[in-house]
Amino acid sequence: MQARQSAIIFAWLLIAPALLYITAIVAYPLVDTFILSFTDASLRKTTNWVGWVNYEKIFNDTFATVIVRTFIWTFFSVSIKMIIGTFGAAMLNTAVPGRTLFRVLTMPPWIVPMAIGIFMWGWMYNGQFGMISGVLQRTGVVDGPVAFLAYG
Repeated sequence: MQARQSAIIFAWLLIAPALLYITAIVAYPLVDTFILSFTDASLRKTTNWVGWVNYEKIFNDTFATVIVRTFIWTFFSVSIKMIIGTFGAAMLNTAVPGRTLFRVLTMPPWIVPMAIGIFMWGWMYNGQFGMISGVLQRTGVVDGPVAFLAYG
């Protein structure tokens, strides 16, 4: 029993720094935002305490109308996308005329963004012309080009 309790305490001691760190990262912005919600904060340095005025502005008739419209739009948008997606999946998996054409037409939206991303990352890491190497040189962190993608 004693060994089990000491193991539990040891585990909590190991996890405590991470929990404190995460709590600080989440709690501070949350509390700060809550306090700011009771002020007329803007980009100016000075803020005035206005109390519940901001919440009264939010929960008026206009806000309720916007929320209802948002839910209606979301419902119909998701429903239409589900119907089109189900139809597309059926087209890809059943033997219907035009299935090969449909499969060919669905490939470019998957392949092109991936290919562009690969080329962009390759350009960014390029030792001579890459953006990362250029920024490091201009800020004085390194003296010459950095060959990130070189062997050895």
